[in-house]
Amino acid sequence: MRIPSGTIGAVAARAARRTGVALAILVLAAGTASAVEELLIEIDELHDQERPEEALEVIDQAYRAATADVERAEVSWRHARSLLFLTDHQLAGEVISEREARNQLEEAEEYAEEAMRLAPNAAEGYYWKAATMGRRGQVRGVLSSLFMAGDVRDYAIDAIDRDPDMAAAYYLLGQLYRELPGGFLSFGDDDYAVGLARKAVDLHEEGLAAGDAPYRFYDFYTQLAMSLWERDWDVAERREGQSEKQQEYANADSALERGFAYEGTVRIDPQDDREEARRLVNWVIEELEALDDRNTGQELDLEDARELRDDWN
Repeated sequence: MRIPSGTIGAVAARAARRTGVALAILVLAAGTASAVEELLIEIDELHDQERPEEALEVIDQAYRAATADVERAEVSWRHARSLLFLTDHQLAGEVISEREARNQLEEAEEYAEEAMRLAPNAAEGYYWKAATMGRRGQVRGVLSSLFMAGDVRDYAIDAIDRDPDMAAAYYLLGQLYRELPGGFLSFGDDDYAVGLARKAVDLHEEGLAAGDAPYRFYDFYTQLAMSLWERDWDVAERREGQSEKQQEYANADSALERGFAYEGTVRIDPQDDREEARRLVNWVIEELEALDDRNTGQELDLEDARELRDDWN
């Protein structure tokens, strides 16, 4: 599992930037933006600009201003997000040890848990619990990641049960299902990974159109390409699989099951999986190379896409 800084959570972090529904209702009822709402907007802007240290400073102000549980929940999950992103930056720069990173990620998990406690019906706390826990397991090592994978999955599922349109949660789940082994060892499944990744991409496109994302998160498309490459279905298998998934989607009882069967709801081009994977990666490279001023995440996305192109040719 990866993000632009080489770890789990940061692209997904930027994708889950929306202010919670409960707080939005509170602000509308008041008729004007509260001091807390203004601070949350500033925190999100700093996060989009990849400035986690400054975001944490504003988070301290937001805690002091917050009075209602829903406000504190909104601050708490952003605290978890900023600590995760800061940890990724510090590990990449080799300014903290892996032990220090694990301690910082445990702290981030506590803030996510606080958001869950204060706003149990909101998705963000559960998502950031999944992302921070997954990252901590990854820092600890492969065996720890495998051991913790079930809990990471369950928290991400809790998120989409509360918000079936949370693109970041499907993005995270798609990586889990692709990277983990299947059978008796774990729950990995390349076909499920493709469905979840397609759902994440389509939801992200909807978010872009609605103005809910600051810019396109290219790793969503790269992750879909990687899942397609691993599934490796030919044209006939894709056609037959889509027909089966149409019925599976109609019979699905949960957001997760609908994610698994998502390909049954969309048009699939008559090409094999690896052909589509190459096309997606080449498109990502073209798009990113055309940008005059790439941020850090986009530079890493471009580097990863180029590596995949070279590996697959």
